[in-house]
Amino acid sequence: MKKLTIKHLGFILLSLILTACNNVSISEHFLGDKYFYYKSNTLNIYSDLDPAKEATLEELGNTVYSQRYKEDIKDIEISPDGRYLYYISYKNSSDNSGKLICEDLYFDKIQKEKVKKQKTEEEEELIKNRIIAVDVSSFDMLYSGRVLYYEPTERTLSVWNGKDSSIIDSKVEEYKVDYYENTLIYTIKKGEYYNLYSYSINIDGTTSKLLDEEITKLIDTSKSFDNIYYTKEESGTGILCCMKYLNNINRITDGNFIDFLINSDTGNIYFTKSNDEYSKDNEYGTLYYYSTIEEELMKVIDNVCIKDIIEGRHFYDMVIVKTPDKNYFVKSNDVLEFNELENIKTIYSRPEDMTLFYLSNGGVGDKYDLYSISAEGSELNSLVTIDRDVESIDRLYVGKVYYYKKSTKGRDLYRSGTKLRANVEKTFYLYGSIYMACDKKEKGFALYRTWGDKIQFVDSGVHSFRVVNMGYVMYIKNFENKSGDLYLWNGKNPKLLDKNVLAVGNEFSLNRDVYENE
Repeated sequence: MKKLTIKHLGFILLSLILTACNNVSISEHFLGDKYFYYKSNTLNIYSDLDPAKEATLEELGNTVYSQRYKEDIKDIEISPDGRYLYYISYKNSSDNSGKLICEDLYFDKIQKEKVKKQKTEEEEELIKNRIIAVDVSSFDMLYSGRVLYYEPTERTLSVWNGKDSSIIDSKVEEYKVDYYENTLIYTIKKGEYYNLYSYSINIDGTTSKLLDEEITKLIDTSKSFDNIYYTKEESGTGILCCMKYLNNINRITDGNFIDFLINSDTGNIYFTKSNDEYSKDNEYGTLYYYSTIEEELMKVIDNVCIKDIIEGRHFYDMVIVKTPDKNYFVKSNDVLEFNELENIKTIYSRPEDMTLFYLSNGGVGDKYDLYSISAEGSELNSLVTIDRDVESIDRLYVGKVYYYKKSTKGRDLYRSGTKLRANVEKTFYLYGSIYMACDKKEKGFALYRTWGDKIQFVDSGVHSFRVVNMGYVMYIKNFENKSGDLYLWNGKNPKLLDKNVLAVGNEFSLNRDVYENE
């Protein structure tokens, strides 16, 4: 499950995954993506924009929605078919749990359409506001449209299928959902240890399956749960286990484990264990590498500790390790001496070719030089200097490195040696383009975006925005007294859509956190 831990000032607008349609009389309204925005306490939902036609607003529905308190972690999600709204209703703003509500956004529309029709049994069961549970602290909308939710009083985990709830288990200590959102694993404490279970969350009538008993720690998993790592204890000695495909358990090794590092894409693991069975405080130990393909454990190097400062290491198994007097770059079981580590501020890796990008200042000052270096086999190639006097790396994106340099006007954004824009406050990397909030002033910022080899100016005085369909940008400007004017930009000209708008769904802003992930 792609967890979004994001906070906002009045309400959260989470990712819309809007694809399929419901088998109802107005199913044509559910095709394609939807977008939505808030006015006062009203949520307004509109159909997708056709990039081949002039942008028009086709309202699908609206619903009254009272905003929640500022410290929300999750607020509102819309079902994949665009019909149902899920949120937690709190009795008091200080409450940590409340009623989980499923609201039918098209209830009124459907009722009007069936006035002259004979009511069917299914139609009789339609409820506009259905209370799913009364003591819910968090919930997750799954790709399937089902809702996984947690009730803290009894630590109960349940799943809602659109009609009924099924209790998965109670007294749940920890749980994880796989990347494809089909399988759930969780632990329940039994005395000093934990039992590990799995559950198929998209199959009605399923029951939990006990995977293993008396584990000491659930370490981590691969994205699809092909490999689940955890530890057990026998006669006071730790045992590292890898469960493959929720079935076969491989006992990798035993010992006094110090640290673990798992690549969630490959499912392979690095770990260190102490050579001193009587000491559990020493951070240095022997580094091992376990490949799930070969099911082979390899000893890599002695007397090191893991220093995981590499970002973007998705397709290769890479780690930085440190001895008391030297530093190394390790890929699989190849050890490459890497003496720059002590002076490095940030290091990224490009998955396509295992090229490293990092900042180093030689131990002097707060300005860094940006370097790249690639690894081939057991050798590091020659160092390449990309730029000097760099403040920070912003992101490695679509094979290019983006970074900031200080200037008299603020911070300038560069891409692999080329300056893009001056005085950039914040960047948003969306669907292959970079959106840049620049020249911040009291009433907003100037918004630019990259489009192919060009940089396009969207508008000034922008408060918040989101990308709609094929490059359309919806944004709020002239934001005063908690509301502003809503515009739509098609790459050339802005069009005023509405006034007194509080926020757009899945928005991006300087004042609020990023609500949507690509």
